Amino acid sequence: MEYEILISSQTPENFFTLISKYWSRDENERFKYELQNLKNEYGISLDELNLIVEKYSSLIIKQENCSLCHSNYNVNINNRNHFKNISNQARKICDSCKTYSPNYIGYSQIDETDLEFQYAEISEMERFILKGMINLKSKMLIYKHIFNNDLEDRELWKIINNLEKKGLIYIERTSDCKIKGFKFPFEVVQLVNKQV
Repeated sequence: MEYEILISSQTPENFFTLISKYWSRDENERFKYELQNLKNEYGISLDELNLIVEKYSSLIIKQENCSLCHSNYNVNINNRNHFKNISNQARKICDSCKTYSPNYIGYSQIDETDLEFQYAEISEMERFILKGMINLKSKMLIYKHIFNNDLEDRELWKIINNLEKKGLIYIERTSDCKIKGFKFPFEVVQLVNKQV
C-alpha cells in the first residue's frame, strides 16, 4: 500500500517528530510505535495526541481500483482509527462514486459478511455462470468458454456486473480500466462447490 504523510506548515517544531512517529510504518505495514509508548514519551494524554495529529497532519493512502468506477484514488486519513476502518473495508469505493453514483446506494446496503445470502438471491443462470467462472479461473478461458469470444455480450456483462455488485466476484483492473482477471472470495468458492 502506497502512502504519504502530510504535515502542515503551521506545525510547531516540537510536534514534527511526534507526528512522524505516529504515522511511521514498518516493513510489515504495521505502525512502528504503540500509542501508549508515544503518549508516555511525550507526557500527553491519548486525546491530546490524537488532537495534535488530526490538527497538524494527515496520511494520504493511494488506493487502487474503486469497486464501482475502477479508477485509482486517494483517501485522506486523519488518525489510526480512521486508517483501521479504511483498511478493513472489503470493498473500496472512491468519494466521487459515494457522492454521485446511483449504483452506490444499492451497493452500500449489501451485507458484506453474508455472502451465503447473496448467493441464495441469484438466479440459476447467474449460478451457472459463476460456477463456470470459478472452475475456469483464468481470464482467457472465461472469455473463450463463457463469452464464446464475444466480449460485447451485454446480457452476460449485466450478469457479471450483478455478481460483482453482490460481492460474489471481484474484477481486477489495470489503472486504465482493462480487466486483469477475476477473483472469487473463498467463501463463495465453497458455496459453489457445496452445490455440486
